[in-house]
Amino acid sequence: MKEQKLIYYLTPLFLHILTIGTLLVIGVLGAYIKVCLEDGFLSQREISGAFEYFFTCITELLLFNLAFDVIYKYEKKRLGSD
Repeated sequence: MKEQKLIYYLTPLFLHILTIGTLLVIGVLGAYIKVCLEDGFLSQREISGAFEYFFTCITELLLFNLAFDVIYKYEKKRLGSD
């Protein structure tokens, strides 16, 4: 039973840590793209690769949020019915 409650309490914590980390990566990458576009440091191929990584991070964030939300709601329902 302790493991079940541990999952119940750690899932939101892990979700918040993951969200903050991904948002930091998105913010740094966005700032990098902006500076490089202004200064002309990157070629078109590098810019498209950076945007691809940028949108991959956003997609990853959304999918992890959805997955952990589903897990959290399932655990909450399951532990509430015990």
